[in-house]
Amino acid sequence: MKKYLFLLAMLLCTLSTGAQTIHFSVGEPEESEALTPEVRKLLQTKIEQIVTRNSAGASSAYNPFVIESSLQIADKKKSTGLTRNVTLVKGELTLIVRNYLDNSMYYSAVVALTGNALEGEDPYKSMVTSIKSTDPAYTRFIRTARQKIEEYYATNCSVVMQKAQSLADLKQYHEAIAYLSVIPETVPCFEQSAALLKSISSKLLGNVPDTIVIERVVEKPVVVETPAETPEPEADEPQITLSRTDFQFKVVRCYGDRTSQRIVILAEMMNTDTDRNSNEHLAFRQCITDTGTELTSFEMQRNSYYVQMPPRVVVTREFYVTKVFDPVPKLSYVELNIGRTTVMIRNLKVTWDESH
Repeated sequence: MKKYLFLLAMLLCTLSTGAQTIHFSVGEPEESEALTPEVRKLLQTKIEQIVTRNSAGASSAYNPFVIESSLQIADKKKSTGLTRNVTLVKGELTLIVRNYLDNSMYYSAVVALTGNALEGEDPYKSMVTSIKSTDPAYTRFIRTARQKIEEYYATNCSVVMQKAQSLADLKQYHEAIAYLSVIPETVPCFEQSAALLKSISSKLLGNVPDTIVIERVVEKPVVVETPAETPEPEADEPQITLSRTDFQFKVVRCYGDRTSQRIVILAEMMNTDTDRNSNEHLAFRQCITDTGTELTSFEMQRNSYYVQMPPRVVVTREFYVTKVFDPVPKLSYVELNIGRTTVMIRNLKVTWDESH
């Protein structure tokens, strides 16, 4: 709890000194059959290096700006080497800056890549390896992205403040703080937004005894749709909140596997939108234990990050929290994205069974 109070206090201090700067987190690269998990992880690491070198790494728990990436090969040419054949590859790295709270896109850029892959080697890996964080193209990308975000908030600042005030009136203080905390100091209404943020935050700080409220300051994203909450659960049951009314989600079981050092969340999901039948993207966004420790290593069942969700059909899926070295009795907060729906789970008990 003290950790989250400290983060909130640091945010208020930053705003009061007018030192707010636009920073970015790095999302997982776009899912592709051509990219192996190893290459996707390498690509994400490369983007993180670019962000760090340009002093643009996210420094606040409230930061919503994320850089997404995708990779495509445009051309392949094989040549004969002295001992092994070599494939010369050309491709494109696409970088997109979004606000993960409402999925707004601010800027995108395409960077040409080349690589040389020996026979039997992964051509995508050779291209990713060729990415240099010192390339001026990435510095321009970060600089332009910041300018585009400033332009967006300069144009829409009043709308954002009205949205934040409406959320605060509904006592949805966490969403209001998330909206206001991203307004750059360069826009005309920055001082007014900072004043409104302090006012809303003071109401939140008045609710310190409520542990769930403090957690939500960090974890819960802004949801544009009207939230649909399940009935009040029993004491030992998890509390599940959904961002959409046309989706259902149920935790069938949550257990710990000591052998593989992971927590397994078995869930049943159903899309109730009869007009929608699509392949939904899955993302494990966040996981915090009952002691406030944030777990950051996640996997999906069969390493598949997409699931087909036909209308009114129950789909079963397992979500994994990996690298869990100590038996965690409970997860205080879990956040998943299933297509357009954000799923927030609180008070999730973990059963550790030696048989698994």
